[in-house]
Order: sequence, then C-alpha cells, then structure tokens
Amino acid sequence: MNLSRRRRESSDAPSLSSLIDVVFLLLAYFVLTAAFAIPERSLTPAISVDGQGADQSSDIEPQVIQVRAQQGQVVYQLGAQTHASVKELRTALRQLPQAPGLVIKAEPGTPFGAGAAAVQAGRDIGFEDITWSADGDAP
Repeated sequence: MNLSRRRRESSDAPSLSSLIDVVFLLLAYFVLTAAFAIPERSLTPAISVDGQGADQSSDIEPQVIQVRAQQGQVVYQLGAQTHASVKELRTALRQLPQAPGLVIKAEPGTPFGAGAAAVQAGRDIGFEDITWSADGDAP
C-alpha cells in the first residue's frame, strides 16, 4: 500500500497566450494614440543667432474685404475704399499683392451671394489663400 501522495501538477496555470494578446493590444493602443509632433529643432526660429530674423513674409497681413449692406445695397469695403460692384472690387484687387492672402468678412444681414461673389472675385484675380467669415469676425 502506497500511502504517500504524489503531488499532481496543477492544470490551473494561467495561459500565456492571453497575456501576449493583452500586451499587443496595449502596444497598438499606445502607438495609434501617440501625438506625432514636429521636432523643435526643425521649426523656424523667430530670432536667429547670426542676426537674421524670421521670414519677412510673416509680417505682411492679408487684404481684408468688408461685405456690408448700406441703404439696401451691397458694398465691398477694401481698406478706406468702398466699391459698389464686384467689377470695381476686381479692379481694386488686381492692384494688390496676392501673397499675403485675402480675408472676406460678411456682416450679419448681407446676402450670401454677395460674400460668395467676393470670394469668386478673389479667385478670379489669383488669390489662393482666401478666408471667409460670415459673421464679420475673422482672424
């Protein structure tokens, strides 16, 4: 009679395949949610050590067109000049530099078509950077 008990190995050991699955899911989560930013050394500094400043093009502000209704008629204000038609606006835009861009601010109550016509006039002249603000406030 054998009274000594044999120690039986437990079959309740955790499976490593589940642990590996969890580790890979965590790895995929952290890789997909990581924020990829431009390294600071590749950004253009505002002040340079050798005495040269940043680009001068950043000092140029875009042209601003105010689209408003005055006495039942739509007018386009470009600086101190007021234009009563899109044709006059195009003529004035041809004389301006196109590099800084164009900002169109349509005041509340102006027809949508008037603002859209100002955007189209800018595109026709050759402005590539056009910002539209329907409430009169723009950057």
